[in-house]
Amino acid sequence: MTLDKSSTEAQQSGLSRRKLAAGAAWAAPIIAASAAVPAYAASTGNTAGSEYGLFVTTAYNGDFVGYTHSDNAGFDGPTSPQAYWANGGTYTPTMNVNSSGCATNGMAKVGAGSYTPVTNTGSGSNGGYTSSTGFWFSVPTTAVKTGTGYIPGSRAVLKAGSRFSTLVTVVVPTTSNWKWTLNNIALQRSNQKWTKALNGRMTDLNATAPYLGTANVAGVWNASAPTIKNNGDGTATFTGTITYTTSRDYTLTQSGTKYYGQVVILPGVIQVDPAYGFKSFSLTSQVESATITYSGADVPNVQLNNELQTTATIRGC
Repeated sequence: MTLDKSSTEAQQSGLSRRKLAAGAAWAAPIIAASAAVPAYAASTGNTAGSEYGLFVTTAYNGDFVGYTHSDNAGFDGPTSPQAYWANGGTYTPTMNVNSSGCATNGMAKVGAGSYTPVTNTGSGSNGGYTSSTGFWFSVPTTAVKTGTGYIPGSRAVLKAGSRFSTLVTVVVPTTSNWKWTLNNIALQRSNQKWTKALNGRMTDLNATAPYLGTANVAGVWNASAPTIKNNGDGTATFTGTITYTTSRDYTLTQSGTKYYGQVVILPGVIQVDPAYGFKSFSLTSQVESATITYSGADVPNVQLNNELQTTATIRGC
C-alpha cells in the first residue's frame, strides 16, 4: 500500500423447475486449468488516522451452498465500536462449522477478513452481521483501532472507479451429475447468464444502523467466462471471477454516531445444488484498486492496489 494512493438431464437429476428458476446458469464453461489462488495479504489495515477492511462470507442452508448476500441470522458480535476494536478489530463470525470449516448443521456460514465494525447490515441492530461480502472504511480518527477519536464533521470519500474482484471456486465429486452441476452454477440477478457482463447500478440504501452511514453505492459488475477442470482425483473444479467497479464517489460524512461506510461487492445469490455432494465452495475477494480521500482532518489519502485479499471457504465433509 502507498499513500495518496433447463433440460431433460436436469429433470433426471431430480432438480425442480423452482430450483432451475432460482438463477440463470453460468453457461458454456471453458474446459481449462483452474486459476491459481494467490497468496493473501491481511484483510484489514490502517494508516495515520484511517481505518478500512475487507470481509467475505460463504454459506450453506441445506438447499444450496454458496453466497446468500442478505441473510443476517446467526451472527452476533460486538455492539459498540470500542468493543469491536477491543475484540481485535477483525471480527470474523462463523456458524455451525467445525475446525476444518465443514458444515455441521442445516444452516452454516464461514466468515473471513474484517467485518464492518459493530454491524455490516444497514437495517440491522448492533452486533448483527449479514452473509455478505464487502469493503468498509471509516472517517478520520485521532485514535485508530480504538473505536474513539472520530473527528466531528470530517469526511472520507471512496472515489468512483474503485475496483473489487471475487474469485469463485467450487470443487465437487465427479459423479454422473458433476458436469451438470458445474455448468449450472447460478447467479440470482435479473436472470442474466454469467458469461454476459453484469452491468447495473445498485442504488444507495439509507442505513438505520447507528454507526453505519450508507449501505452501498452505485457500481457495475462484470463476470468472466468460467473454467472447469477435471482434477483426475475424483473431483472437478469450477472457477470464475466477478469484478465490481464503483461508478460514483461515495462520500461518508461524520454526523452523530455515523463513523463507517461500506460497499457490498457481490451482486446476489451464487447457488450450487449440494444434492450430489460438494467438496468446497470458496470466495476469494481483493481490492484491486481503491482511493480514499479525507477532509476535515490532516489525514493522508489512501491508495490500495491488489491488497486486502481474503478467502472464505465452506466445506462438505
